[in-house]
Amino acid sequence: VKMIRQKWGNMAMSSKFKKCWVGVMDGGYARVYRYERAARKLILLYERDVEALQNLAEKMAEPSAGRVFDRFGQGRHVVERRNMAEEKIERKFVKDLIDELEKAADHGKFEHLALIAAPRALGYVREYMGNSLKDTIVGEFPLDLVHVPLKDLEEQVDDLLNP
Repeated sequence: VKMIRQKWGNMAMSSKFKKCWVGVMDGGYARVYRYERAARKLILLYERDVEALQNLAEKMAEPSAGRVFDRFGQGRHVVERRNMAEEKIERKFVKDLIDELEKAADHGKFEHLALIAAPRALGYVREYMGNSLKDTIVGEFPLDLVHVPLKDLEEQVDDLLNP
């Protein structure tokens, strides 16, 4: 985090800082903001949720899922197909969002990007992020702030980006 903050500090002094976006996400909900450093405000650009994909997970999780024996002992339990389906959906959600951000970066809509994501989602982000998007990253923060009210989020972002 210290290295990230040092890099951000250098960016903050540059005139290129004007085009900065902040992505706040978990595996099922994301909001992307433009960060106004002078006013210390976040301006919502768009938000995405996974609700449409959630229906697919419910279809994939059949009530009559198979049973498996425990590795040790005599017990049996239902195979957790729903968890596998939810992971697939979370991964697709994050990949689609990263694809959108990469297109926006390629079109010059932003020059700097700070990511605030739940730890598992941040892992998926790192997996799917291409080099062009990596070059814009000024901070990655493994925090789940997606449901934090805007006023509190602005304070959190300000603390993270202006140490």
